[in-house]
Amino acid sequence: DPAAGAGRGRGRGVRGGGAGGGGAATAHPPLHASLRSYLRTHYPTSEKMLEHLVNINSSAGNVEDVNRVGAAVSRRLEHVGLAAQVHREFDVGNTVYLSNHDGAAENDVLVLGHLDTPYTNRDFAPFRKAGNRLYGSGAAESKGGLVVAVSALQALRFMRRLREARVGVLLVGDDSLGGRFSRKIVRDTAAASRSVLDVKWGMDGGGVATSCSGTAKYHVDMTHARTHGRDNADIVPAMCRRVAALTRIAPGGGWSGHSAAPDIRGSGISVSEFRATSSFGREPDYGLLSLTSRYATEAEGAALEAEMWRIARKRDGAKLDVHISRQASRSPVAASDATATLYEAIRAEAASADMRVDGRHRRASSSLGDVGRDMPMAGSMGPVGVGVRTPDEHILADSLIDRAVLLALVVHRLASARRRGEEAKGGAAKGAKGGGASEGAQAADAEAAPDPAAAEGQR
Repeated sequence: DPAAGAGRGRGRGVRGGGAGGGGAATAHPPLHASLRSYLRTHYPTSEKMLEHLVNINSSAGNVEDVNRVGAAVSRRLEHVGLAAQVHREFDVGNTVYLSNHDGAAENDVLVLGHLDTPYTNRDFAPFRKAGNRLYGSGAAESKGGLVVAVSALQALRFMRRLREARVGVLLVGDDSLGGRFSRKIVRDTAAASRSVLDVKWGMDGGGVATSCSGTAKYHVDMTHARTHGRDNADIVPAMCRRVAALTRIAPGGGWSGHSAAPDIRGSGISVSEFRATSSFGREPDYGLLSLTSRYATEAEGAALEAEMWRIARKRDGAKLDVHISRQASRSPVAASDATATLYEAIRAEAASADMRVDGRHRRASSSLGDVGRDMPMAGSMGPVGVGVRTPDEHILADSLIDRAVLLALVVHRLASARRRGEEAKGGAAKGAKGGGASEGAQAADAEAAPDPAAAEGQR
């Protein structure tokens, strides 16, 4: 029973809020215990929601199905008091923004999720359950995180804490296309937020992303240089030589032996498609490679692209006509002091609920790369995922509860920090009107900038 499993080992936190000895009045349980109790009770509903979302094949090209996922999530969030604004698209699914407050105010937190999945119709796998594992296309990549976000906000509303927070939820429909259509909306919405969290899959062992790789996708098409009166040679051997050279600069593979090549360890190129075609009765004379590069910094990305060009156009006896086009790209998210401060807040909340988290670099990119400025943000707040973007993709069922508890606690903490700052600033303003000391006003101004890592008030 995932709901029962999620509660094991946490009795100390629940009992800590119980009745005191000697006839003392019964204390309220800590917030994390109340949240967990609510989420365990409603776990069957959360699992059913995941099954419904996974069984919608929301590949980026299936625009109608992407919008079906968006409508299903929006209905549940509107039920807890968020209002939806739909940014309509035609070539991809719509982008949906929901919030529970006046748009003139900043979000305490912006939750980023995506509605599309990278699977083609051929690769789509429906939902299935095996013990503590919930399988299906997109279960970890995106849809488990959507369930976590909905469950966390439902639990906060039940605890009557959601109205204290200013929450925005942004759902994009083109994540697997590099966010080409949603990038400006992400940037503008993040600019009106104090912190940003994405709900892609959590990494094994409680991993939370404090930095993310950037990505770029390329098409490389090649053919032998056309010569009148001569049949073109088979293109496949030339393609294979280039693929072998490209995979040698994948993570862990090192470079191709050139000492002048820059150090981009941790970055690499992967081949997602290898195709050769020919006219009837002839050797294959046209080849197409689809490549994805991942890099931790923009400089690494530029170095990878330069090396890819060098390999693709290398003269090795084959006279090739090579064309390279970039299809999509997304910037990396570097570790920063602002992100470290937010991560400490996440870690503190996890510790209070007897959960483990670990700040890590995530090789997968997300809409965090479209934020476009240094601000408190973290990723991988969704359920623990395994085998992402493979036929074995699944999440651990009990992590739906754990991660919803954690997200709810972090939202509450960030909202509390903002409210304390406003109260302190308001008190200082009253003191100033009455001739209060300037030192008090300065201290209040310092407190008014909410620190996500500040200690949370009594829950």
